[in-house]
Amino acid sequence: MLKFILFIASESASIDRVSNNLSVFNIIEDIAAQSFPFAIPKITVTVLLSREDTDPNDYEGTVTVLNNTQTLHSFKIPMRFEDKLHSRLNIQLGGLPVSSPGMLSFKLHVEPGDLHVEYSIKVLETKIKPKVEQS
Repeated sequence: MLKFILFIASESASIDRVSNNLSVFNIIEDIAAQSFPFAIPKITVTVLLSREDTDPNDYEGTVTVLNNTQTLHSFKIPMRFEDKLHSRLNIQLGGLPVSSPGMLSFKLHVEPGDLHVEYSIKVLETKIKPKVEQS
């Protein structure tokens, strides 16, 4: 049976070519903005899946990105295990528009298997006063 081990959003992530270790940098739990709309310059969604020997090698996933109920992006991704029991993906998105405070959600639906997972980030509106220095 296919299982999600990790589904998370961060500033960046990498898979080391020598050690094959997965590293996730600066996990995003919430985002504060002074005004809306704004764009997130770069965000990475990391997926770690496991399967059993009897499960298929190849799956197809649909990633959906939402700001509250507004769909920002929806796209398909291939998920290949290549005869291994674990698969890792780093999905990099750039220039992601956020139009309002609330939630920024990343959803992944995998077929076959009808498997779903979601990661949500709080989007906060902040009123930061500018710092003015005078000389």
